[in-house]
Amino acid sequence: MKKRGIHGAVLLIIGLIVTGLSWWLNIRNQELKLLLFVVIGSVMALYGAIKLLFVKKVEEKVVSQSLAKEVANEVAQQKYKHCPTCKTTAHHHDGFCRKCGRNI
Repeated sequence: MKKRGIHGAVLLIIGLIVTGLSWWLNIRNQELKLLLFVVIGSVMALYGAIKLLFVKKVEEKVVSQSLAKEVANEVAQQKYKHCPTCKTTAHHHDGFCRKCGRNI
């Protein structure tokens, strides 16, 4: 199973909360002691937004590619059938197995 990590929306929300609270406390106390938290929260919010926007597009592309492979496999399987006796591949229009002669 694929490890997914933290969802982009969670990072965005936590980043905005950390940034907002740190900024508010800095203004309220008229000090810049929490400026590092403002920067960290901003970076976290930015990373969450990027992850939310771009990772979803990549996942959709991967899903569409896997769906295309499944459809191609289904089409390929419809063109051929297998002999129940010797498992030789035969075309869909063949009535008899080319190897053992059994009726397919």
